[in-house]
Amino acid sequence: MASKQEQEERELAFKNRIIYSLPVKLGFWIDEFALREDRIFFMEYKKQHCELYKQKTRKMYRNVLRSTSLVVDAPYVLFGVNYQLRAPDVISNNAKSFRKRINVFVPHSYL
Repeated sequence: MASKQEQEERELAFKNRIIYSLPVKLGFWIDEFALREDRIFFMEYKKQHCELYKQKTRKMYRNVLRSTSLVVDAPYVLFGVNYQLRAPDVISNNAKSFRKRINVFVPHSYL
């Protein structure tokens, strides 16, 4: 329970509070409306220019998850062309798990 002195202080603060008149309340409402319009305008601008975080993450995932073709089906290897050799089946360097099969990938820029 609050003491009598605290109750008197609260009543005094309540009596001395700022009471806004109708034009002031209307001004606050107009300011709030203008801020809301600005927020909507900036959101639409960001949406049109792909600056929303949602759009950025979708674009990033689209780029990361798109399929890439590293292999070109060719019956033979061309002479004088650089190739990238990859061995995805190699798990470790010990002799038991080492497999001798090597995949040859031909980047598109060399064709």
